[in-house]
Amino acid sequence: MRDILSDWTQRAALLRIRRLDTAAPALFSPADIRAHLLADLPGYIRFWSAFPNIWMGGLKPNSFAQPKKRPGGWGFVAGLRFQLAPDEAAVVTTTQGPARYTGFQIIDPWMIAPDARHSQCCLNVTQATPDADGAFTYVIAQTDPGVANWLDTTGLHDGFGIMRWQNIPADMTSDGLIREYRVIKLADVPALQGVARITPAQRLQQLEARTIGYNTRTA
Repeated sequence: MRDILSDWTQRAALLRIRRLDTAAPALFSPADIRAHLLADLPGYIRFWSAFPNIWMGGLKPNSFAQPKKRPGGWGFVAGLRFQLAPDEAAVVTTTQGPARYTGFQIIDPWMIAPDARHSQCCLNVTQATPDADGAFTYVIAQTDPGVANWLDTTGLHDGFGIMRWQNIPADMTSDGLIREYRVIKLADVPALQGVARITPAQRLQQLEARTIGYNTRTA
């Protein structure tokens, strides 16, 4: 089950699982659980350790894949791989198109996401700030570059990004959803035109709101 919330003040959907049979469930001992886990672990490790190398056709450092339409009404998804020095940043400009939901998430080389409660490692459509022309420019960096749409790598030099466009009309195409991906020096971020800025005090407010919203939706 995946519940997509465009606003973290929304309440997550309630899910109940109810057995329809009357047979008593089989009991598992700690030894049984351990045996099942160890039996599944090699395949799990093989799959996920190789997955980043084949995901989106295999992404070389500082490259991205064009958005792909997903089956089952899941909209479009695109992936990128960043590889940055401490004094570098990746600038990614996207458009929302007619999608009602967008999301941009940073993950590590093992496809594990940082703690979104305490770092701005992901932004959805209600959290991101549009540029002056209505597009969205995100800056991926290890340190705060002073732009509203900073995506914090939480210290990572190498990792991936997932971009999603969901709740889309049937005739939507991927044309123009990703405008640009480029690597620049952190010192050159202030020269970016039309990009929303943020003060250190506003950043603290932004992060506090994330923590409150996350805790509320999972309460």
